[in-house]
Amino acid sequence: MTKSTGFPLELLTRPATERLAYFENYTVAHPRLKEVYEILMRTIAEPAGASFIFVYGASGVGKTTLRLRVEQKLTELALPKLESDRSRVPVVGVEAVAPESRNFNWKDYYTRALIALEEPLIDHKFDYGVRGYKHFRS
Repeated sequence: MTKSTGFPLELLTRPATERLAYFENYTVAHPRLKEVYEILMRTIAEPAGASFIFVYGASGVGKTTLRLRVEQKLTELALPKLESDRSRVPVVGVEAVAPESRNFNWKDYYTRALIALEEPLIDHKFDYGVRGYKHFRS
């Protein structure tokens, strides 16, 4: 590898822990992920009635990295509005856990959403179900 590829040659003389840290924090923009990023940003900007946008793939292909980059970009785009409206939440990232049974756990999903939103009163939420009141996180 040479300087033209962006690899810092002086890293070769650094301790192993520093070299390892460099590669642990290094990401390569895969052409397909770049394409998905662009489609995703365009779809968010112009949803055309979409309620959900699914990005799926095998473990370790970059879905979480993609989500974090999209969240970062959406936050950057919202900065001017955030200056004047501090209560605005530009984006919330919530990973839906695959159900163990055939039924999606909406309670878990909304609990995760409240945690992601840093809801201060989450422990005081109640489920007003048919069987009476019960604590939301029980």
